[in-house]
Amino acid sequence: VNVDMDRTLLLERLWRQMVVTCNAFGTRCIDQRNYPRALELLERAGELAGFEDVIPHGLSRELKAFVNDSYSYYYMKRNKPSAALQYITSAMRTHAKRRDWSHVSKCHLHTAVILGKLDRHDEAIRCLGQVLSMVSDGMLEVGSNNAQQLLMVSVAYHNIAVEQLILRHVSEACVSSQNARRLARLC
Repeated sequence: VNVDMDRTLLLERLWRQMVVTCNAFGTRCIDQRNYPRALELLERAGELAGFEDVIPHGLSRELKAFVNDSYSYYYMKRNKPSAALQYITSAMRTHAKRRDWSHVSKCHLHTAVILGKLDRHDEAIRCLGQVLSMVSDGMLEVGSNNAQQLLMVSVAYHNIAVEQLILRHVSEACVSSQNARRLARLC
């Protein structure tokens, strides 16, 4: 029985690595502006993530959420923010159902960039405010021992400042920018 359990866990871990690797190479192709290859790799990652006869449903959903986040990035780079918004919203919903607050907050950061691109700056600020709310509600562990999440909050403040400047809320942008700088220094 233990041998079967070990094989199952090994298969799940290897399958996860295969999907994540495919997704990572797709993202790298996006960065290199090799969009046809990127789309091919993201499609493959999505297909592999859907093999629920090989991996459990929960793992399949988690992997699809990561692929959807990459699709969102793809569509942003292709200057199709409406499509990007659909994919990031789907990814965020999945991460929220899984109570994976770190990834939910990353999705909020990505969503805010997309909303800014769509000239929906007030919504972008509210979206970034969600990251700060998650910190105050204790959903994100932010402290000196967790530099990545501290940096995420710093980025949220910085992006709020950018959106505030676009809306010509200069004094608020100064405060947000100072908060971002203070937090970034702690990293």
